[in-house]
Amino acid sequence: MHAVALQPDPVWDTAVRRHNRKVVTALLARGVCLPDAKDMAQEAWARLFQKWRSGQLERLELPGLVIRQAQFLAADLRRARKRGTDLLGLHATSPNGEGEPNSGSPEARLLATEDLARARKAFATCSPRAREVFARAYADNVPHNQLAESLGISVQRLRQTLCEVRATLRAATEEADE
Repeated sequence: MHAVALQPDPVWDTAVRRHNRKVVTALLARGVCLPDAKDMAQEAWARLFQKWRSGQLERLELPGLVIRQAQFLAADLRRARKRGTDLLGLHATSPNGEGEPNSGSPEARLLATEDLARARKAFATCSPRAREVFARAYADNVPHNQLAESLGISVQRLRQTLCEVRATLRAATEEADE
């Protein structure tokens, strides 16, 4: 996980003090070890804080939203460990120890290539409209309400479409893991 340098905010500091234990406990209940749970909770808070600062959060439901964000991080870590790869492939260093990113073993590169091929194939099975919504959501990097308005759909429909496409991609890449 990577740490994000953010300016202190008293409201967020209070929220973290009040709810962080619940977030960590929720992760522990899912079998995440304590050090990872603390890191994931911190990362979840940082990501939500960034979204809030950039105006991408319409509403903040605590601690539920932070718990969900942390659980997504835990699922990502679980999938990465199941594959035997680094979470983002960014923390490994080259064998000479110079700190350059490691391209990974041939097996890891092959798994990543196969995952990408499965994801592309699964993405092609989605409707053209779903592919457009998904692509624009990640390319435009605008709040969901603005994107939904530009696409002529409701925010709920946009989010449902994103969830459906993500589920399709997840299912395609997790098939090989099982």
